[in-house]
Amino acid sequence: MQHTIRQLIAENRLEEAIKALATFVPDEGILLQGRLANLNRQNRSGLLSHDEYDRKLAQISAAALELLKKVPDTSPTTEISKASPQGSAVATHLSSLEAEGLEKSLELTTRRLNAVREAHALAVDASQRFAYEQQIANLEKEIADLKAKLGLTTSTPSRSAAPDQHIYFSYAWGDTSESGESREDIVNKLYISLKEEGFAVRRDKMDLGYRGLISEFMKEIGRGHLIVVAISDKYLRSPYCMHELNEIYRNSRQDRETFAERIFPIRVERMDMSKPAVLKGYLQYWKEQEEEWSDLVKDPSLPVGEQAYSQYTRIKNIYQNFSDLFLFLQDMNALSKDLLAQDDFAVVKQAIRQRLEKV
Repeated sequence: MQHTIRQLIAENRLEEAIKALATFVPDEGILLQGRLANLNRQNRSGLLSHDEYDRKLAQISAAALELLKKVPDTSPTTEISKASPQGSAVATHLSSLEAEGLEKSLELTTRRLNAVREAHALAVDASQRFAYEQQIANLEKEIADLKAKLGLTTSTPSRSAAPDQHIYFSYAWGDTSESGESREDIVNKLYISLKEEGFAVRRDKMDLGYRGLISEFMKEIGRGHLIVVAISDKYLRSPYCMHELNEIYRNSRQDRETFAERIFPIRVERMDMSKPAVLKGYLQYWKEQEEEWSDLVKDPSLPVGEQAYSQYTRIKNIYQNFSDLFLFLQDMNALSKDLLAQDDFAVVKQAIRQRLEKV
């Protein structure tokens, strides 16, 4: 592998070389990809002279050669053939080391995909988020290509699935305030697992395009017949998440049984929802939110528009329905994320299949 990458660098195919490096050294490789992309962008914009471009390109090449030292030096040997999980013969003939390299690349590319998704979750700038979305799409394609080379078949979700067959995700994004595993990790893993098994999944980060309206997507979730709800403290304090949950409740005609049929709760962090003091704390929080928005929209000296009134109405409805929603979630057997993730989310998938049979 070292020889192949070194050859790419020698042939000035630096983008391909760094892409290959990133499969073995993800963190440093991604940073190097960013440096090269930024350099090419500056060059296209005419911000660099020819000499400056060549000098900086040489620096990146040198950094790539230095990073190459961390890549295992392996050579292909014995030829073997691999078969697909379904037992059909796959017309691929890989050496044991080549197969091992592809499997390692698959693992590392999957890790890169998760890292980019986390970065996407923290991005604020719209253009930056769009760039991350492009990276996510490219990495998903790389993973599909690697699986094809290894003889692993991956079913893709049916894009023609009826809207009532869509699986939605209502969750609070991960952020820098978290310690340990992000609350969003379990959502990422479940989303990928469902998608690879052919379920029709819809999620804001993947299906709400650049400049798409968050409010419209929240309405779509509220009308959904099957919504994975990832419960966390941030979720219960988020106006977006709680508006989604309230919309699900409203579209269930505020009927407890109908509401319970449509949601699939997951506890993504340790929470004690059984004590009255916990509920009281959340109610006080939403009361303060409602009062702040009420003060704003009712102030005659301020030119408050229609959107602000709509937001006030959403907050008010969340406050009024919060205790019912909270106690419904408390009463449902949500299980922990570790239990739900066992056997590739077998429990969740079985519950989803049973629900899909009814809708």
